[in-house]
Order: sequence, then structure tokens, then C-alpha cells
Amino acid sequence: MNKLISVLAICCIVVAVPTRNSGKVVVNDEYQFEWTLAGDEMYFTVTAQTTGFVGFGIFPENGLDNEDVCIFGLSPNGTAYLDDYHSLQPSDPKILDTTDGGTVDWFLVEISEDGNATTTTFYRKLETGDDIFFDQPIYPGEMKLIWSYGEMDLEYFDNVTFNAETTGRFDVVLIEP
Repeated sequence: MNKLISVLAICCIVVAVPTRNSGKVVVNDEYQFEWTLAGDEMYFTVTAQTTGFVGFGIFPENGLDNEDVCIFGLSPNGTAYLDDYHSLQPSDPKILDTTDGGTVDWFLVEISEDGNATTTTFYRKLETGDDIFFDQPIYPGEMKLIWSYGEMDLEYFDNVTFNAETTGRFDVVLIEP
């Protein structure tokens, strides 16, 4: 009987461990990303065929406004940057989250440039708690994401505008329901 209880206890512990969700999306020949869920953080690795800026973000289910976007790159002098933006209009991030009291919620792990490509790994909590700028939660089921890249670095630029030819949106399941 004790052996049976031990086996049942071990089975319950295994079942209680959260599953890891990961995957990869090749958006086009120029942009791809991978993700991995680790606890309450989602890690992303993006590769874009540019040595300029790269953008990645989450937008609300209604797809209208208040996108939660990070813009990153490696400046010509070798300095890495990753800035946390939000937008009041689709595909047009204007305001750094920290401008009016928000918090930086996207965090850089590593970045490199190889030839004409930038590869970056970064992460964000599933729920940031930064309600000032409508940070979008990462939740189970289908999510709406935005991607972008450009030829120039946009380190600390205001009024970022994404080019329609190098920007897009898509739906993807990051966390299995």
C-alpha cells in the first residue's frame, strides 16, 4: 500500500509541473522567431535580415490600438539596445513606456550581428503589471503579434514608424490552452 501511495504521489507531482511551450515561426525569408515558455516568462529569439532595427510586439485581441512593442538592435558603435514602446495607433509605436511612468518590461539576453542578419534573444513576463501603458498579457490560445525591421538603427528615436513592406501581423499560439 505504501508503494502505491508513493507512486500516486509521484504521478501527481509530475502532472502538476507546468508544460513547456515552445515553437518557431518563419514569417518570411527575412524574419523568423522562436519562443519558449519558462515559468512566468516568455523567451523569444528573433532573427531578421538587417543590421538596422528589429521590432516585435503584442497587440490586443481587438487588433486596434495599444500595441506593446520592443525595438532592438546593435548600433554601429557596437552598443546593444532594446526599448519598450507602446502605441496609440496600429503599427506606429510612439512612446517609450518610461516616458510617463511606465516600466521597462522587455529584457535583452543577447544580441549579435552576422553578415546582414541580427539575432536577438529577449524575454518578458506573461503579465507585466504595467497597466499605465496597456502592456498586453501573454495568454494561452491564439495571440496577435506584430513584427518589423528596418535598414537603420533606431536607438532612442521617438516617433518610430514601421514601413508597410517590412512590417506585418499574424496570429500564433504561444501557449497551448
